[in-house]
Amino acid sequence: MLSFTTAGYRLTHWIAADDERFDGLPDRILTCSHDLTDFLLDRWVFAASPPPSAFGIDGARLPLLREWANATLHQQWGWPGIFYTPAAAREFWQLAQPQQPVILLGLATPSAYVDALLRSAPDTAQPGGLAHMLAQRQPPEPGGVALGFELLQLDGDFLRSWHSRNLAPNLCRELAIPIATNGLLATLDAAQACAEQLFAREQAELTPWLLTQYAL
Repeated sequence: MLSFTTAGYRLTHWIAADDERFDGLPDRILTCSHDLTDFLLDRWVFAASPPPSAFGIDGARLPLLREWANATLHQQWGWPGIFYTPAAAREFWQLAQPQQPVILLGLATPSAYVDALLRSAPDTAQPGGLAHMLAQRQPPEPGGVALGFELLQLDGDFLRSWHSRNLAPNLCRELAIPIATNGLLATLDAAQACAEQLFAREQAELTPWLLTQYAL
């Protein structure tokens, strides 16, 4: 039986994909790519900069959020904003009280890919983040709704999507693989077929990741 290993949980939002960078994709997509979307908990929590405006967080709540982040680092979350459980993500969301819609996504990959991903993690990777979660080799928490698969490459402490280079539309058209209305692929077989083709053609080391939505 196929098993999945969790890499943690993230609070994010739908992104508009209606400009030329995303030609051929649906008008809005879900992604866990750090260069494409915003995350409710991210590097801003340790910086002087405000959180992403997309969430509509009242500035008066920032000291409380930074206090929570400092007190719970490596206990409930790890760099750069990976919650260890859906419950931890919900706690932060409740503290933040964002005025805009937020989605709680679980991120997991087939367990067969974990060893290779851990070998590719750089020595400079921050403790307690993606590599830490993968090394625990834990299954995703139950109760979520599987949304589909995204091809992502481990890039230091972050993940970078094939949508960053808009690789999906032409390849999926060629392989007769539909892209779902959320920008994801419906099956692991489809995701693996695309990943294999991209590695053969471009040496692109992309791995299928399952995105699962949890209730807030």
